Amino acid sequence: MLIYMSMIDSDEDKDLFEGLYLKYRKHMKYIALQILGDEYLAEDAVHNAFLKIITHLEKFHKIDCQETKNLIVIFIRSTAIDLYRKRKREFEHTDTLDQDIPVEADFSAVNVADILSAIETLPEIYRDVLLLKIEYEY
Repeated sequence: MLIYMSMIDSDEDKDLFEGLYLKYRKHMKYIALQILGDEYLAEDAVHNAFLKIITHLEKFHKIDCQETKNLIVIFIRSTAIDLYRKRKREFEHTDTLDQDIPVEADFSAVNVADILSAIETLPEIYRDVLLLKIEYEY
């Protein structure tokens, strides 16, 4: 909280920001967690959203009103979505690197009888699906 306060000049803005922080931080984390699915990423999103709120503090007039709550939700949703997209791009980039490596598989030593006996040991639901796929090409 001290880091945020050091970024704000006037006492009125500090009081306003402190009120926003205390009232909405848990709600913001909840929204970010719903979008990101990871607690640590949600905390990062809340932190980044508060940094954005500091730069747009003039848009907030009251702490406890629907307009303020709507603005807070917009800030945290856009920040969490941006973080989600960034992580997704990074994941896709590393995933394409893994796909460039050719995988050579040698199935010449596979015994069909062993595979069928392994399929027979599966529960009926899974066994039926595999047999329909392999044997009947469904």
